[in-house]
Amino acid sequence: RLEFEEALRRRPNHAVAHYHLGLLALQTDQLDDARERFQRALALDPGDPLALSNLAATHLRSGEWTEALDLLFPLVERAPDDPVTLRNLTAALLSLGRFEQAEPFCEQMVRLAPNDPEPLAKLAWARWGNGRRADAIATWRRARALSPNHPAVRGIGQILGQP
Repeated sequence: RLEFEEALRRRPNHAVAHYHLGLLALQTDQLDDARERFQRALALDPGDPLALSNLAATHLRSGEWTEALDLLFPLVERAPDDPVTLRNLTAALLSLGRFEQAEPFCEQMVRLAPNDPEPLAKLAWARWGNGRRADAIATWRRARALSPNHPAVRGIGQILGQP
């Protein structure tokens, strides 16, 4: 932290230093500070995908799903296979109940990481929300087989009424 603050004392317009201070603030749940740092980084380096993604993360942690989506949709268009962007995008869409829109992004996550239980669990939730209950349960069971104690598997299992 001190190194980045020193870098800003020398060069107040150092976008990377603002970005890294934003990351440090995000890691300690100082969301307002993180948001301010990422916005400063973006003012100095517009369109920086890492700063945009992490700014979206501050909105997600604050439950500001729509604001997060405004940042995430352009990012997923630029990098459709970025796992962090996809994870954040699906989290926002599912939280808003936009299951039809979330499902293809969940499927993309599963294609990219077929042995990761979180994308499978999210896909199960999207299918459940889209009224495809049997598919949802089968997908969730695949996720549970990979990692029965994974937080996403357990949480989404509760949504689906599964033990």
